Amino acid sequence: MTIKYRIIIGLLLSFVALANVSCLSDGNKTIVLVNQSSKENSGQEDVTPPMDVIPDNPYIVDVNTDIPNIQYALEDENGEKYLILYMTGIQKPDGMGWLRLIGTAGGVNQNIWSSIDNTPKALTVYNAIDGQDQSKLMKNDLVFLIDNSSSMAEEANVIARDLLEWAQRLSAQLDMQFACVGYNGTIRGAIDLTSYDVLSNYLNRNTGTDMTVGFAGSNSDELAAVAQEYSFYKDIESPMAALHFANDNFSFREDANRIYVNFTDESNFNYDESKYSVEYLASQENWSTLQGTIHTVFSNNGIFDEGEEPWLMSKYTGGTVLFANSAFSDISLDTIPVTYAMQNSYVIRIANVGEFIDGKEHHLKLSIKTPENDVRAEKIFKIVVGEHIDE
Repeated sequence: MTIKYRIIIGLLLSFVALANVSCLSDGNKTIVLVNQSSKENSGQEDVTPPMDVIPDNPYIVDVNTDIPNIQYALEDENGEKYLILYMTGIQKPDGMGWLRLIGTAGGVNQNIWSSIDNTPKALTVYNAIDGQDQSKLMKNDLVFLIDNSSSMAEEANVIARDLLEWAQRLSAQLDMQFACVGYNGTIRGAIDLTSYDVLSNYLNRNTGTDMTVGFAGSNSDELAAVAQEYSFYKDIESPMAALHFANDNFSFREDANRIYVNFTDESNFNYDESKYSVEYLASQENWSTLQGTIHTVFSNNGIFDEGEEPWLMSKYTGGTVLFANSAFSDISLDTIPVTYAMQNSYVIRIANVGEFIDGKEHHLKLSIKTPENDVRAEKIFKIVVGEHIDE
């Protein structure tokens, strides 16, 4: 069996294991992962170096790109404990490419390091772009947050034209589910996570800004009923309210990356409530890594007289940002950064984590530094693995 196929089979088994992961909550509470049973034959190549040669994370100066939020799971293989990370792609600072990650076995070419509570850990990276079929193993739950206020009328025509074609192509390349929230000063419409075909039926009911007005799906009545809790009856937009609406009420798969794409031409208004401020996302105590990454497509000049910059939703969660003209005529949804972020996703396998399976919070640090020093990033994730222990 070739190395390529051993890697693909190993990834497939990793995703099967992840499907049995248990989440306590996806709101403000801690999310806990439970240990999985042993796999007798993972098919993965053992490239973990001896423990005594694992290097420390490098010292990162002047960070110039962001690390996206991760999903994670615990894996038990032949008595050894591994932490499996699922992460969408990392865009290079110049915006012209996507980083291929190289783990511990890469030697002088290594460009990603990990530590847990300052203890360095060996890691192996599988880049989806390296294998023709690997990208299909990464599950993605994609939620469109669409500003459907009157100021979006010109942009909405382009979105309406391109959105479904784009979603259809994503479904052909990746394991996808789609959902949508239409917002103004209120939550004006939504459909829970579903297939491309069901999303298509929903969006084809109307055109322009009206395509995301109204509730659909098997739980449409429930969504319509709770929408008022996230509505302020003012004609000023709050993508943060739409984000919370989706996070609190949609049926996300536990083993999928949660990805949001916010289309808007206005700032975020928080109505003097901290939960609806973009700054809420800056703390993992509020928005855990498992709750997802927000990407922004913004059509305006980026200058506000009031309100908050909506692209900070992406900055704080490791998402991408695209600025377009007011007619959206200078972009294609096929080429927006979130498309490449999914196509260039990673599965990262961190070895020897048994000592951290105690149900307590630990700090996982990922550091990225290319040999040329042109890409530099670092992020600390708060993670909990094992059975939860109340102290």
